[in-house]
Amino acid sequence: MTVACTTQFVVVLDVSVVHVALPSVRQDLGFSTEGLQWVVTAYMLAFGGSLLLGGRLADLIGQQRALLGGMALFATASLVAGLAWGPGVLISARAVQGIGAAVLSPVSLTLLTSEFHDANLRARALAAWGGVAAAAGAAGVFVGGLVTQYLNWRWTMLINVPIALLVLVLARGTVAGRTRGAAWRTPDIVGALAVTAGLVACVYGVEPGRRPVLGAGLALLAFFAVWEARGAREPLLPIPVLRSRSVSVANVGMFLTAAATFSMWFFLSLHLQNQRGFSPLETGAAFLPQYLAIVAGAQLAARLLPAYGAKRMLAIAALLQSAGFAWLSAAGPHSPFPVHILLPGLLVTLALGLASTPLTLAATSGVAADRAGTASGLVNTSRHLGGAMGVAALAAVAGQRPGGVDRIFRTDALLLAAVAVLALLLPEPSERKDSSEPA
Repeated sequence: MTVACTTQFVVVLDVSVVHVALPSVRQDLGFSTEGLQWVVTAYMLAFGGSLLLGGRLADLIGQQRALLGGMALFATASLVAGLAWGPGVLISARAVQGIGAAVLSPVSLTLLTSEFHDANLRARALAAWGGVAAAAGAAGVFVGGLVTQYLNWRWTMLINVPIALLVLVLARGTVAGRTRGAAWRTPDIVGALAVTAGLVACVYGVEPGRRPVLGAGLALLAFFAVWEARGAREPLLPIPVLRSRSVSVANVGMFLTAAATFSMWFFLSLHLQNQRGFSPLETGAAFLPQYLAIVAGAQLAARLLPAYGAKRMLAIAALLQSAGFAWLSAAGPHSPFPVHILLPGLLVTLALGLASTPLTLAATSGVAADRAGTASGLVNTSRHLGGAMGVAALAAVAGQRPGGVDRIFRTDALLLAAVAVLALLLPEPSERKDSSEPA
């Protein structure tokens, strides 16, 4: 469990750790205004676009090989990113980081789902894993501010290397390898290329003026769906997995939740620095209470889930998040920080911690053991593609309006209201059990 949670923390941390450091990165490496966003976007796109392949690799080559290979790739790319001597090098290294992370994240979840078979123990383990994953997004901003102000922006990358080495040592002794005699199966390369290119094109094409790129991305995703259903020998996304109502509803809910929360951290960080004059460290410190609220929410979810169930827990948590975003939408450059930023931010993130466990549990329930990595990869794809799409799409909502976070947070509130409605479609536990039984 230590390996799983540490792996997930460092993977998600890298989504947001550079946000506060971006002005320093731009000054040091000479980025243009348009190019700077790719320091964040390259990681998220490579991560989200490769997650299905990463999840399938865990099923095909074993958890230990996938974890060791993914972590070695991630650590090497982090070292190159920390030593980058130009914009192209940093962006390329961030993309390779994302590919390594795409292998690690589903493996970390598969480790838990395969180790804990008792329902209550699994719920507690998933609560810890979900709390770590959700909190790392907020913690990344704090860590980025701390090391940027007192060390150098390069340490937002280099800090991954010793952590990765520690995980590599621990994993060799605690993570099981592939079963002896198990047949090697070639991953679905055609499907991986199609879905990755399609997702990247969709995220890139969501900006105004790039609609042909968006159309090409949708066409590639359509081809991917046909290929997975009819042409692939070892499909990345077996269609029976999506036929589970629990899996499909939970993944849509995860996508929308991530779109709202990741965009909140991105735009709130810019708002604090550009509109309120916060330093990098002050910006990071402003997110620390949110970090603690997510952890508290995840632990509370583990206690409440047996009594209330995933369906009611998710509905309540989504409504609380929606209310928090509506409250945040009233924030302006001169409105009091405690009332209009701190308190609504705490409400959103406490509810995020509450929602993470039922979403993850529902997305991995009733799935056959040999598809566990696929289900884990799918839920993580939903999380990180939702984050990437949310940042890109809500940047278009903000438009050219300086500091216009009100429309962004109102949109986030609507997204979470939709998640509350979706929660009502989740099957009851007895229905999930029945649907997972062989016909």
